[in-house]
Amino acid sequence: MFQRSGKPTIKLENLAIPLMMLFMFSFIVLVFVMGSTNFAVVIPKLICLNPMVRTKRFEDKRMPSVWALKQAHVHQRAFDRWLDAHDAIQNSCWPGQINSSYAPFARQCSYNSSSLWAPFEPSPDPYSIPARGACSPGQLTKEGILHAEKLGAILRKQYIEKLKIVPADCPFDRIALELDQDQKNQLTLQHEYFGLCGRYPSLVDYPASKVLNTGRVEKNRPFWLSTGVCNSTKFNDLYQESLDHMYQSSFWKEQVKNNVTLIARYTGQSAPVEEHRAEFLDGINECLIIHQCHNLTDYPAIFREGDDVYHTSDTLDTKIKMYPYDYYANDDAKYNEFSSLYFGYYYKVLWDRMYKMKSNVTNVKSLYVQVTSDAIVAPQLRMLGVTKYAGQRPPFGSTMIYELYQHKTEREQFAVRILFNGHTVKACGNKGYCTWEEWTNKLTKFFPKKQDCAPFYNNYQG
Repeated sequence: MFQRSGKPTIKLENLAIPLMMLFMFSFIVLVFVMGSTNFAVVIPKLICLNPMVRTKRFEDKRMPSVWALKQAHVHQRAFDRWLDAHDAIQNSCWPGQINSSYAPFARQCSYNSSSLWAPFEPSPDPYSIPARGACSPGQLTKEGILHAEKLGAILRKQYIEKLKIVPADCPFDRIALELDQDQKNQLTLQHEYFGLCGRYPSLVDYPASKVLNTGRVEKNRPFWLSTGVCNSTKFNDLYQESLDHMYQSSFWKEQVKNNVTLIARYTGQSAPVEEHRAEFLDGINECLIIHQCHNLTDYPAIFREGDDVYHTSDTLDTKIKMYPYDYYANDDAKYNEFSSLYFGYYYKVLWDRMYKMKSNVTNVKSLYVQVTSDAIVAPQLRMLGVTKYAGQRPPFGSTMIYELYQHKTEREQFAVRILFNGHTVKACGNKGYCTWEEWTNKLTKFFPKKQDCAPFYNNYQG
């Protein structure tokens, strides 16, 4: 017999329904959180996606109203994909790694992987052995397809509906498509065009023989989307000099070595031999990015518990790839020469196209959309003298956008604005754009000399 305490007595049976409702609510919240991308578990400082796609915000700051847009160039990384093969980690991210044979994830790759331009037969996922797995190495996932269409819709709103540099029916003579031939790039551009124009590209207007860069220097193809096209003795000597310096530096012998040893321990791997350190870091970082960005949170707990574990590894990985730019940073002549031979010819093509638009040449396009790898984005930032965004691997769908403007009243004046993932790149001071003269001075120093880059000049038909 319980004595009264002077307060109402609450019977347990009266709590049954409220407790059940509380439990059900908690369960629904848990399922929502665990099932939503990147909510439940995250790797600190890992950015999966171009923030333009997430926020639907094209720009952080508008151009002054006295300028009218004439032409835009969108150069971007492909969207979300599955892992490439990596011998340096023996195609295994960590013990018990989730791979594409995991049924809930396998749906990400269960579609016809061929593009409009080329057939792609499914191949076994090396991370799923002995199972075949659902994803081919490097295959664009359904998440990537969705994001590509979203970016296309953002570009449509900006360039077709708002600024009207392209008519609503997307005529072929106003839009150019160019890309590297990997499946992830082809499917990204195919679906981005769908988001832009409401239909897929026509093979009559955009044949593979015109739009695909095969990695070989060929006339009538956008071969200049690849790095190292010049392939000259001078370029090879400059590149090797920078590598020799890196391998003797404390950066390589201490920072990289210590980080690789640590990451190998965290992931249950054997530390690689010295010549495979860079590939090892690249492979593990790709594992972390692709797993996190597809909500596969089976990676070792240290990566979500330590604020700088992934960030440090990614920073070192990126610095290895960009080391020549750091090495030659204090020698303008060699910096410009290396940059010109590595990827400077891209800016020659870009400048030529802008000049033609500026000069009212009739066959020039209003909008160029190009899809390549992340390795092409970072050099552009470094060459423009902007290191703010160049220290980490660019997220999926990252965009470098170059826009040519004409003054509305003083029509002989032109300007160029640059955006990286929606952020204004201040390449010519704080005004947020370059005058045509500033732009020309900035770029022409990166145009390779004809005698040093014969493959480009002998095949470029600008």
